[in-house]
Amino acid sequence: MLLRSAATALITASFFGTVVTQNETNATTCNFCPEGLPDKDKYSDVWNMTCGEISAYAKLTSPLGCETMFLPATIECGCSYEIPEGNCDICPEGLDYPDDPVWSLSGIMPYNLTCSGLVGISTMSNESHLCDSYAGFAAADCGCPVPEGYVLCDVPRGTVPEPDRFSEELNTTCGEFADMIHYGPAMPNERCDMSLQFLSSVCGPETIECAFCPEGYELQYPDAIYDNETNAVCRDFVLNVTKTPGFDNSEMSCNIGRSTYFNTGAYPYPCGFCVPTTSSTERCDMCADGSVPTGAAEDPAMMADNGVMSCGQVSYSTALQSQFMKTSTFLGDLMCITTQDAVAITCGCSAETSSEPCSVCGPDGPADPDVAVGQSRFGGALTCGEVSEAASNIPGKSLTCAKMQYSAEDTCDCTSPDVETCGSCPGGMTVSGYTETSLGQNCIWLESSLLGVPADHRICKTGASVFAAECCPEMCNPCPDGFTASEDTVTKVSGLTCGALANLKVPANDALCLEKGPIVTQSCCPHSINDTGSVDDPASEDRATDGNTTDSITNNTGDAILQELASDAVLLRIAGNIVFTVITIVFLF
Repeated sequence: MLLRSAATALITASFFGTVVTQNETNATTCNFCPEGLPDKDKYSDVWNMTCGEISAYAKLTSPLGCETMFLPATIECGCSYEIPEGNCDICPEGLDYPDDPVWSLSGIMPYNLTCSGLVGISTMSNESHLCDSYAGFAAADCGCPVPEGYVLCDVPRGTVPEPDRFSEELNTTCGEFADMIHYGPAMPNERCDMSLQFLSSVCGPETIECAFCPEGYELQYPDAIYDNETNAVCRDFVLNVTKTPGFDNSEMSCNIGRSTYFNTGAYPYPCGFCVPTTSSTERCDMCADGSVPTGAAEDPAMMADNGVMSCGQVSYSTALQSQFMKTSTFLGDLMCITTQDAVAITCGCSAETSSEPCSVCGPDGPADPDVAVGQSRFGGALTCGEVSEAASNIPGKSLTCAKMQYSAEDTCDCTSPDVETCGSCPGGMTVSGYTETSLGQNCIWLESSLLGVPADHRICKTGASVFAAECCPEMCNPCPDGFTASEDTVTKVSGLTCGALANLKVPANDALCLEKGPIVTQSCCPHSINDTGSVDDPASEDRATDGNTTDSITNNTGDAILQELASDAVLLRIAGNIVFTVITIVFLF
């Protein structure tokens, strides 16, 4: 069972009032043998000490617990003692296991008291408070009823995040102290509340101070005042964060706390942006070149699910996500580029604003601006005219602009620039569109991401090779000209017939095809074997694809891609000017 520490013994003893404080005098202590010890050197087998040593120990105990603790020693040491008759009945329905030990008393009783022994001692008490205390122990360890007004104190999950932490105040670990409360005797409701409050104050989650900006960033205006009432300056702006159990690195806990703060929608705007302190090719900053935006942190940047996001909030979000949105990963690079494109002009990123804004349908706009291209996820129809206006806030040389121009060519009857784009499989996907690729996304998502991307862009160079190899691989076809044998012909491939093998589709470079393909050829289309006795190459340039396994969206992308890119166009009226922003990313925080 649980080991009991000194703290356990002290709190357990408080139920009987057996601990003498420094303000109590010897006159109030227990004298379990008032007429004197017949033999102070007599050894007690129960207490594992002499009667004289027991007498000295008793002087540390108050009279209220005297009869409880020392009755066995009183009898064993030969002291005269009149057994009182009490009215305490702590287990009226009897004991199912009378010989079970009362474990919650093991820290205070030097001997092993059983449930039947506890019931026997309790029957001698006339004190209601003491009777309830007996009943509390019996409820915890002996299956007896919990006294009225008492409760078995349950320690809620999460109260002690670090159970192995040693507390000098408790002189034990937090976990052992919590177990003592949790598995200890039933106690009055108010005492349970006080015990849990004390446990939480001593062993609860640690609070640490975190700088507002994550590592690698600093506030733009550290000396600015962010609180006019207290004149507090930005360099002193910190977040008090609860340390997350399991993270030895405090910065990890700080980033979780920063994300929580970000989700509240609050931001210290007088402090400006979190600006990078060093340059990095893998980190994703709001401005592609790592420069500080020329706009103000409070300027509206884009629309999100919970309202308008300011430039400061977008900058803070990208700083928090910089570890995930690394340009070394395909998804991270794509998310980073899309975010940078969406806010480059509205927030004043210098490198991007030097280029011409995006023109989806040329200077004259779409032929029919009222043509609907879909629904905005923020409500209402989205038209070609709105898409065209929204594009004006996207850098003209950006990836997002290229994809919008590509999609608008069909949907809004516009003429897109004559640029070679990232191609897809000419004959469509040869595997299920839901096949997950090595880039972490399925083939449908990857194909959609590559449509309209210029062929010389790094996104195309990274994604196209994976798409071709994993979403439209050359399929195994041992009999390109069809079977010359009956479909019922049994082959040596697991006893399958030629007809059954016809529906078995695996890539041509798959080990199964390389190993079993020649066997299928010999059995089902022997004319494919050439004069030298070798099997012809099973690959075929003309392969029909199964419509049930091909989820290609190549021929149905105009509306879908344009809607994806521009349906989040949001009209913001600022100082009488209409500013459009495009959202093409769902933020993690």
